[in-house]
Amino acid sequence: NYIITWTYYDSVENEILFLGTQNRSNSENMAFWIYNLEQKKIKWQQIITKEKAEIAESFNPDFITNERIVFIIYEYGDGNTGFRTITLDRNTGKIIWKRKGIIDVLDASRNFVYKKGSKSISLIDLNSGKNIWKREVQYNPSEYDNYLSEDSWLAGADGIHKFDLDDGSGWDVEIESDAKGGWGKVIGISILNTLAIMLSPSNSGSYS
Repeated sequence: NYIITWTYYDSVENEILFLGTQNRSNSENMAFWIYNLEQKKIKWQQIITKEKAEIAESFNPDFITNERIVFIIYEYGDGNTGFRTITLDRNTGKIIWKRKGIIDVLDASRNFVYKKGSKSISLIDLNSGKNIWKREVQYNPSEYDNYLSEDSWLAGADGIHKFDLDDGSGWDVEIESDAKGGWGKVIGISILNTLAIMLSPSNSGSYS
């Protein structure tokens, strides 16, 4: 028997997605399964980990399609504690890939996701879970305001940073706020032909 820790109703497929844990003598299994409401039966069930774990973040709807399910757990293992991103085959429940860390959606339609490291950015192929490229950066990545074109990615984080989608090359423009206390937070990027507009705080604390 499992204790259900998370559920999600997929109205398109008319299915309920479940995540649950099962206490064992030497482990705590975490499993994922799908129940089809039309057929009134479990479609499949998959053990995710035999370590103690919990769901780390809410599911991003971009991560749930008719082909795959991507989710993030926090795993408590002996010498192996940390975040894990896992991708399952939506039709069979088979684990396609699993890797350390948290990933974010960049463009699900093109299978682009990215991972923020300690002063590094990795563009990841959502199908394989492998890096397309990894680029060292001189700032500490936190939250991004993203703009994606056909061949490049503009990210706003303490400035503006351009990444070529093929190899990660590009440039960085760091902007320091005139507000007391350091860097301004980029709160939006809009593209007018080739112009990137950034908003940063003024001395009064407002954005301009």
